[in-house]
Amino acid sequence: MKAKKLGHGCKLIERNGRDCWVIEFRYDLRDASGKKNGQRGRYRRDATIQTKEHAAREAIELMARAVETGSPFDPATITKAADEPASALKLADFYADDFAKLYMPGYRKATRVRYEALWRQRMRDFGGHRALSSFTTMTYREYHAELSKAGVKVKGPLNFLRTLLRAAEGCGKIATAPVFPKGLIPSQKRKVGDPPEPEEIDKLIASPAPDGNDWIILAELLAFDAGLRSGEVRALEVRDIRFAAHKVDVVRAFSEDELCDCKDGDERSVYMTARLEARLREACTGKLPRARLVVLANGETPTRQRILTVLYRHMRLAGVSATTFHRGRHAFITELLRVGANPEAVRLMSGHDSLEDLQPYAHATERDKRSAVAALRR
Repeated sequence: MKAKKLGHGCKLIERNGRDCWVIEFRYDLRDASGKKNGQRGRYRRDATIQTKEHAAREAIELMARAVETGSPFDPATITKAADEPASALKLADFYADDFAKLYMPGYRKATRVRYEALWRQRMRDFGGHRALSSFTTMTYREYHAELSKAGVKVKGPLNFLRTLLRAAEGCGKIATAPVFPKGLIPSQKRKVGDPPEPEEIDKLIASPAPDGNDWIILAELLAFDAGLRSGEVRALEVRDIRFAAHKVDVVRAFSEDELCDCKDGDERSVYMTARLEARLREACTGKLPRARLVVLANGETPTRQRILTVLYRHMRLAGVSATTFHRGRHAFITELLRVGANPEAVRLMSGHDSLEDLQPYAHATERDKRSAVAALRR
């Protein structure tokens, strides 16, 4: 079911085949003096009572509390014993208690799995024993140095530490999260790798699927010709295809093995290319509305890893350059802009919030640079 946003902090989504009312909104964080500190918190969890009226009422009450106090959380539910000062609380205890109960349920499963791994790999040993109040801007630099010495990519772990400390501030466990040092994580100045060219995509689609895995070609078309993410491809159902309008409605996705709403709530509709529509008509034939479209021979939905494994095998057999599944989304956006599509139309079909968010997906290949110079020749 397509998620319904009611405009007052709650929406109706489908989870594992059932409707679920979810409360979700952002709010301004404050410093110890009660002033807004320029940062935003995110609140997301299932409504306590699963009806439209109660969900809306609960959302309004929580948003009002956030405006009044700087946090939507009830202090009675997040504060430990009255005689235990917040400054004595260790990061490990905060992670296992407040963060696990109040924040983790609001993340997609893939994010939860990644955070759990980041905690176990280095965060627990580095900072689990430290009091929350002892973390400073220098702590970020210490962690950066440790990660760099170990040859570990710093971006994920450092951002996770920042997330934990901002959550601690949002819960009132520390007055203010330490300032993250500017430039500690180098900005990505160059895009990593160009997406495949149209000729390579055509060659791949025309090549027989490996070992009878015909479903991979539909998955590839949904990425290259419609810009769908892997989780969205796996969750696509017959009822999401509107042949009369020549559109695909993208309204849900898998995160690991958990069905949820689209990433960042970016539900959208995408017009079908002729070859994608032809393939979808074949896939929809004889299936019920809630049947999934990209399925294995036994009818099961492929895992994310299974899609990648078969994709790489298909590319190798087709003799095309290897690329990730997500690069199909890059190729879709790049080609639309290359042929002169309205950037706003591209943004809407790709589900980005702004043209700035769209920019990392727009590539200028060697072909584009040659064409640009050739256009100047007299």
